[in-house]
Amino acid sequence: MPDNTLLNDLECNRLVTLYGLLMLLFFISPLGFAFANYFVQIQISAKDTAFPRLTALSYWLYLLGGVLLPSGLHPPGGALSGRWTLHAPLNEAHYLPQAGEDAEIARIKMLGISLNVSTVNFVVTVALKGARGMSLHLFLEPVFRRSGDESWRQHDI
Repeated sequence: MPDNTLLNDLECNRLVTLYGLLMLLFFISPLGFAFANYFVQIQISAKDTAFPRLTALSYWLYLLGGVLLPSGLHPPGGALSGRWTLHAPLNEAHYLPQAGEDAEIARIKMLGISLNVSTVNFVVTVALKGARGMSLHLFLEPVFRRSGDESWRQHDI
Protein backbone atom coordinates (compact mmCIF):
# COMPACT_ATOMS: atom_id res chain seq x y z
CA MET A 1 0.00 0.00 0.00
CA PRO A 2 1.60 3.30 -1.00
CA ASP A 3 2.37 5.89 1.66
CA ASN A 4 1.89 3.41 4.47
CA THR A 5 3.24 4.94 7.66
CA LEU A 6 1.70 2.54 10.16
CA LEU A 7 4.39 -0.18 9.96
CA ASN A 8 7.67 -0.37 8.11
CA ASP A 9 8.98 -3.65 6.66
CA LEU A 10 10.91 -4.72 9.76
CA GLU A 11 8.03 -3.98 12.14
CA CYS A 12 5.61 -5.89 9.93
CA ASN A 13 7.95 -8.91 9.85
CA ARG A 14 8.37 -8.77 13.62
CA LEU A 15 4.59 -8.61 14.15
CA VAL A 16 4.01 -11.60 11.87
CA THR A 17 6.82 -13.45 13.68
CA LEU A 18 5.17 -12.76 17.03
CA TYR A 19 1.80 -13.92 15.72
CA GLY A 20 3.28 -17.13 14.33
CA LEU A 21 5.14 -17.93 17.55
CA LEU A 22 2.13 -17.22 19.73
CA MET A 23 -0.22 -19.32 17.63
CA LEU A 24 2.12 -22.27 17.06
CA LEU A 25 4.04 -22.49 20.29
CA PHE A 26 1.76 -20.89 22.85
CA PHE A 27 -1.66 -21.99 21.63
CA ILE A 28 -1.71 -25.11 19.47
CA SER A 29 1.07 -27.02 21.23
CA PRO A 30 -0.09 -26.47 24.83
CA LEU A 31 -3.74 -27.02 23.88
CA GLY A 32 -3.12 -30.76 23.67
CA PHE A 33 -1.47 -30.74 27.08
CA ALA A 34 -4.39 -28.77 28.55
CA PHE A 35 -6.88 -31.35 27.30
CA ALA A 36 -4.63 -34.15 28.53
CA ASN A 37 -4.33 -32.52 31.94
CA TYR A 38 -8.11 -32.55 32.22
CA PHE A 39 -9.01 -35.88 30.62
CA VAL A 40 -6.21 -38.10 31.97
CA GLN A 41 -7.48 -37.65 35.51
CA ILE A 42 -11.05 -38.45 34.48
CA GLN A 43 -10.12 -41.54 32.50
CA ILE A 44 -8.02 -43.14 35.22
CA SER A 45 -10.43 -42.03 37.99
CA ALA A 46 -7.81 -40.03 39.86
CA LYS A 47 -8.64 -37.00 41.98
CA ASP A 48 -5.54 -35.14 40.86
CA THR A 49 -2.29 -35.68 39.01
CA ALA A 50 0.63 -37.40 40.73
CA PHE A 51 2.39 -34.08 41.27
CA PRO A 52 -0.09 -31.18 41.53
CA ARG A 53 2.72 -28.70 42.17
CA LEU A 54 4.35 -29.70 38.90
CA THR A 55 1.05 -28.91 37.20
CA ALA A 56 1.14 -25.45 38.78
CA LEU A 57 4.82 -24.97 37.85
CA SER A 58 4.07 -25.96 34.28
CA TYR A 59 1.24 -23.46 34.06
CA TRP A 60 3.24 -20.58 35.53
CA LEU A 61 6.23 -21.21 33.26
CA TYR A 62 3.87 -21.32 30.27
CA LEU A 63 2.17 -18.10 31.36
CA LEU A 64 5.45 -16.29 32.06
CA GLY A 65 6.89 -17.24 28.68
CA GLY A 66 3.68 -16.24 26.91
CA VAL A 67 3.48 -12.87 28.66
CA LEU A 68 7.15 -12.05 28.11
CA LEU A 69 7.24 -13.10 24.44
CA PRO A 70 5.50 -9.96 23.09
CA SER A 71 8.02 -7.78 24.93
CA GLY A 72 10.39 -8.64 22.06
CA LEU A 73 8.61 -6.03 19.96
CA HIS A 74 9.80 -3.13 22.11
CA PRO A 75 13.57 -2.95 21.64
CA PRO A 76 14.30 -1.12 18.39
CA GLY A 77 15.96 -3.55 15.99
CA GLY A 78 16.02 -6.10 18.79
CA ALA A 79 14.22 -9.39 19.00
CA LEU A 80 11.91 -11.17 16.58
CA SER A 81 13.99 -10.22 13.56
CA GLY A 82 14.82 -13.79 12.54
CA ARG A 83 11.43 -14.47 10.97
CA TRP A 84 8.93 -16.79 12.57
CA THR A 85 10.59 -20.03 11.59
CA LEU A 86 13.81 -19.22 13.53
CA HIS A 87 15.68 -21.57 11.20
CA ALA A 88 19.30 -21.36 10.18
CA PRO A 89 20.90 -19.39 8.59
CA LEU A 90 18.56 -16.55 9.57
CA ASN A 91 19.06 -17.22 13.28
CA GLU A 92 22.87 -17.10 13.27
CA ALA A 93 24.76 -14.31 15.00
CA HIS A 94 25.92 -12.89 11.66
CA TYR A 95 22.34 -12.09 10.66
CA LEU A 96 21.09 -11.23 14.16
CA PRO A 97 23.78 -9.24 15.96
CA GLN A 98 21.41 -8.06 18.73
CA ALA A 99 20.96 -9.86 22.04
CA GLY A 100 17.18 -9.74 21.71
CA GLU A 101 16.98 -13.06 19.88
CA ASP A 102 18.68 -14.82 22.77
CA ALA A 103 16.01 -13.43 25.08
CA GLU A 104 13.29 -14.70 22.73
CA ILE A 105 14.84 -18.15 22.63
CA ALA A 106 14.96 -18.14 26.46
CA ARG A 107 11.23 -17.36 26.52
CA ILE A 108 10.52 -20.17 24.09
CA LYS A 109 12.65 -22.47 26.25
CA MET A 110 10.31 -21.65 29.15
CA LEU A 111 7.53 -23.24 27.12
CA GLY A 112 9.73 -26.28 26.43
CA ILE A 113 10.48 -26.71 30.13
CA SER A 114 6.78 -26.31 30.88
CA LEU A 115 5.91 -29.08 28.43
CA ASN A 116 8.63 -31.34 29.87
CA VAL A 117 7.28 -30.84 33.37
CA SER A 118 3.78 -31.75 32.13
CA THR A 119 5.21 -34.78 30.36
CA VAL A 120 6.77 -36.13 33.54
CA ASN A 121 3.55 -35.46 35.40
CA PHE A 122 1.39 -37.35 32.86
CA VAL A 123 3.64 -40.36 32.68
CA VAL A 124 3.93 -40.68 36.46
CA THR A 125 0.20 -40.09 36.94
CA VAL A 126 -0.75 -42.86 34.51
CA ALA A 127 1.87 -45.21 35.94
CA LEU A 128 1.08 -44.65 39.63
CA LYS A 129 -2.57 -43.72 39.81
CA GLY A 130 -3.94 -45.97 37.08
CA ALA A 131 -5.62 -49.20 38.14
CA ARG A 132 -3.59 -52.41 37.89
CA GLY A 133 -4.19 -54.15 34.59
CA MET A 134 -5.74 -51.01 33.15
CA SER A 135 -5.51 -50.87 29.39
CA LEU A 136 -4.59 -47.57 27.83
CA HIS A 137 -7.69 -46.01 26.33
CA LEU A 138 -7.97 -44.46 22.90
CA PHE A 139 -7.08 -41.09 24.44
CA LEU A 140 -4.52 -42.18 27.02
CA GLU A 141 -2.25 -44.13 24.69
CA PRO A 142 -1.46 -41.20 22.34
CA VAL A 143 -0.97 -38.88 25.33
CA PHE A 144 1.37 -41.37 26.94
CA ARG A 145 3.35 -41.87 23.73
CA ARG A 146 3.46 -38.17 22.84
CA SER A 147 4.66 -37.35 26.33
CA GLY A 148 7.59 -39.72 25.88
CA ASP A 149 8.33 -38.34 22.41
CA GLU A 150 8.15 -34.77 23.69
CA SER A 151 10.67 -35.38 26.45
CA TRP A 152 13.15 -36.97 24.02
CA ARG A 153 12.65 -34.22 21.46
CA GLN A 154 13.51 -31.52 23.99
CA HIS A 155 16.98 -33.00 24.46
CA ASP A 156 17.78 -32.28 20.80
CA ILE A 157 17.17 -28.54 21.10
